[in-house]
Amino acid sequence: MRILSIINAARESKSTFIFGASLGSVLGISLLLASFKTIILIFGLIFVFLLFLYPQWSYLSIVAVIPFSLEIGGGLTVSTMVIPLAITAITANALVGRERWPFCVRPLEARVAWLYFLTGFVSVLFAVYSSAAMRDLSESVLHAALFFTTLSFVNKIDTLNKVIWIVILIGLLEGILSIMQVHFGVVFSDSWRESQGQQQFVAVSELRAEATTAHPLLLAIYFQLAIPFVIAKIFWIKNNLTKLLLFFIALLMLYGWYKTYARSSAISFIVMFLVAMAMSSRFGTKLAVVTSGFLLFLTYLFIAYPDQVTQIVSDQWATGISNSVADSMNFRIESWVGGWYLFLDNILHGVGYGQAAHHYMPYLPGWTITQHHPLAIHNAFIEIASERGIIAICSFLLLIFWAMRHLLRLMYDPILGKYSRVLIIILVGQIVVSLVTPLVREIWLTLGLAFALQKIHKSLKAKTLPESESFMK
Repeated sequence: MRILSIINAARESKSTFIFGASLGSVLGISLLLASFKTIILIFGLIFVFLLFLYPQWSYLSIVAVIPFSLEIGGGLTVSTMVIPLAITAITANALVGRERWPFCVRPLEARVAWLYFLTGFVSVLFAVYSSAAMRDLSESVLHAALFFTTLSFVNKIDTLNKVIWIVILIGLLEGILSIMQVHFGVVFSDSWRESQGQQQFVAVSELRAEATTAHPLLLAIYFQLAIPFVIAKIFWIKNNLTKLLLFFIALLMLYGWYKTYARSSAISFIVMFLVAMAMSSRFGTKLAVVTSGFLLFLTYLFIAYPDQVTQIVSDQWATGISNSVADSMNFRIESWVGGWYLFLDNILHGVGYGQAAHHYMPYLPGWTITQHHPLAIHNAFIEIASERGIIAICSFLLLIFWAMRHLLRLMYDPILGKYSRVLIIILVGQIVVSLVTPLVREIWLTLGLAFALQKIHKSLKAKTLPESESFMK
């Protein structure tokens, strides 16, 4: 109790605490003449103390480290270090009654999510390589932390705006790092480019950016989350100077996204643009339908007749991309079929979290033509089904269905409609990219925000929403 009273006193005197902490840090560093690791340790301890002092910072730190998936040594990443710390800080504050519990069970969607995540632990019991499956399960724990803390903490519009601003600021950082990588040769420790020996080129002979993620595609998928938010803020904010600043941030993110050269993400962005167009007006809806039909026809020609397309478009870049797309689609379709048969053979419990890549090869169809397949089933839905079984995939699809239904119902709400529309665009893009890639973290933030938006709507309707806190709004 004595420690708690000291913390509360420090919390009441914010300026004194911040000044003292800053001065102590500077003096400590100056006196110690410490090494870089010691300095990191000092600031790390300050960061941990702040997490315990301000529980909401703990949640926002979980949101902030979503794209930090590259290894920093010993199999650890920034996210695998920060998220457990943040959950511990939230839980400690919940135990003394200063904050709500991070893992809620009362809403129906929370119970379905619990069912989904528990199937991951059950699947480990049936895994051939159980130790490897248990190790891979840590990523699922991160997904659960992101979803449940979002469901618990985002209970008012200001908190939702904080989340949006955090995503935008991290997106800005990723954009800057992308430029540093592509144009200045900055390679982070154990990064994807370093593992490729800086020899990973695309058809136009330019390096791909991955920033703080483990792969360029993961960076592109994070930009799919950040770019719609920053564009939405440009329309929402009235200050012209802020609009201009956000416009340049959006351009920086778009350039960083372009430098990933992620074809899967490009397809998602096209679909997201069509959805935004369809929601804009009746004419936009008609134009989106016509454009979709035309693009589907072009896609069919591009995949079915790659040789004829390259003859018509006799450009080196187009030729390389055409052949690459055809090869990419071939191994994806083959892995989907193999993963589907693997699921049917292990329909109840799957083969273990993260283990489908080690088991689907014998299930490849007889008409397989691709010689080398990557260690992943490039379809999140088939991957979930084959690794966790039918209960997991049904609960995951149910969560997506409920989230989309809530968002569609709130689309024309006078207060929450703008948030609903941008989340619809983001969720559609994540669903599309999940059809051709393994499961990623960002969708769990979007699902959590969708359900949180419904909770905010109920609070507004009941007129029990707390007074707005002006935070960068």
